[in-house]
Parts: sequence; C-alpha cells; structure tokens
Amino acid sequence: MLSASFSFVLHAHLPWVRAEGASISLEEGWLYEAMWQSYLPLFEVFTRIGETRPSAPVCTLSLSPPLLSMLCDPHHRQRFSRYADELGETLARAAEREPVYAAAIADHQARLAQAVATFERLRGDLLAGFVDLENRHVLELGTTAASHAFLPGLISEAGVRAQIRMGLRYFHALTK
Repeated sequence: MLSASFSFVLHAHLPWVRAEGASISLEEGWLYEAMWQSYLPLFEVFTRIGETRPSAPVCTLSLSPPLLSMLCDPHHRQRFSRYADELGETLARAAEREPVYAAAIADHQARLAQAVATFERLRGDLLAGFVDLENRHVLELGTTAASHAFLPGLISEAGVRAQIRMGLRYFHALTK
C-alpha cells in the first residue's frame, strides 16, 4: 500500500495600509475584518491542535512582509480594538432594529467577542502567538517576497533576488 503525503499551506497577505485621522479607512477595515474573521480564529484552531501535541507541524502559514508590518504596528493594534468596539455597537443596534436576523447577528457577536478575547489574551501581539505555535512545532511559518511582488513579472533577476532577500530579512527580524 502506498502512503499518501500532502502539504497544507495557508497564505496570508493584505496590501499595506496605514491611515491617519479619526475615522478608520475602508482599507484598514479590510485588515481588521481579516483579523477577527480569519487570523484570530485560525490562531485559536492551531492552539487547540497544539494541545494534542502533534509530532510535526500540521500546516505552513505564509505571512507576507506587508501583513507582518501591519500586525506588529501599535497603530493597528489600537485601531483594531476601536474597530471591534464600533462593530460590536453596530451589531447591537442591528439586533434591535432587525429582530428577524437576531440569530445571525448573535453568531457574529459571539465570534467577534471570541476574537477580541483572543486578541486581548495575546496583548495585541498576534504574530508572537503564531511564533509561539511555530516554536511548539504546531505550524511552520513562511513568508513571501518583500512587497509581495509577482516575481515572474519583474524585469531583472537581481530584482527578484532583492525581493526575496529583503522579504526573508524582514521575516527573520520579526519572527526569530
């Protein structure tokens, strides 16, 4: 009988954004939505998997340098908390106005509350949580080219090498 071998690789990237001013920009909202709907729940799933003490990493998680930069930025950590508070208030108002959607809204409220609890438990440092999971051999972290460039579209081999070298340097500076 042949044994099957497979790899499970997740890739996470968002374009770099950092808006100033009182309101959270649309693009910042994309980051915060990805955090509460994807990255924080993924962290929780891998944390539970880690409790089973796997013998080898169960997944590779590739984090692009622009995303790493945003996850480490105190500006985004503070604004994520504000975003979550504002979203919670919006969901509460929606539940009052549209009782027909109460079950769906309650589900969103519960998932948001869980994501916020995870974020607070990590003291806002989601990357440190992923690094801890890598150190415990639950998952393996990887990265991409520095600007998440489409490498075959670059004009020169030197440009490709520079993108890869810079991406790796930044990744290692934040994760090792």
